[in-house]
Amino acid sequence: MLLTISWALLHTGFWSRTQIIDTPVYERYGEAILDGQVPYRDFDLEYPPAALPAFVLPALAQEDDYGSAFELLMWACAAAAVVALGIALAAVGAGTTSCAGTPTSVSCMMQRTC
Repeated sequence: MLLTISWALLHTGFWSRTQIIDTPVYERYGEAILDGQVPYRDFDLEYPPAALPAFVLPALAQEDDYGSAFELLMWACAAAAVVALGIALAAVGAGTTSCAGTPTSVSCMMQRTC
């Protein structure tokens, strides 16, 4: 819930005017790969190979919808990271008192076992 609220705030007011938008670059990379070009051989790419799925998956969306698909993918990755953090904290027995006041406190709140 907190992730979604903070994500939405990034797209409103002051923060929406100061965003650095690189998605057109990512879209070009994704489209090139879908067109059969090979990264690092057919076109320059300034990211490591593990970043390629993040560029290609949104390129599979509707033609003019790359930005929205990329945003959704990044939100899903962030949500997965929060859940994974909560699971890791629960696995090591971190209690809510040891997590209080830290960035991990949100994950502790998600896990009732913390």
